[in-house]
Amino acid sequence: MYTDYNTLFSSRYTDWLEIAAEINSEFNDNLKDVWTSYIVDHEELQDEVYKVTYDNGIVIYVNYNDKDVTVDNVEVKAEDYTVKRG
Repeated sequence: MYTDYNTLFSSRYTDWLEIAAEINSEFNDNLKDVWTSYIVDHEELQDEVYKVTYDNGIVIYVNYNDKDVTVDNVEVKAEDYTVKRG
């Protein structure tokens, strides 16, 4: 508190409300089909790129790198994920 870094974080919920709502909406849209599913496989396809397979056939590719990648003919943006259904 009272430092040069006051703008880096705020615990006031009003500062985060819009961002939290956007994240909640994204997760509801993209991940609702795996909430009640089980992970049946988890593998690293390349350095910091993972493939998570669920029992209902949905596959999520996660890219922790700072560059876009293409794996299994699926493009995954940098520091993002891609959901592949059926």
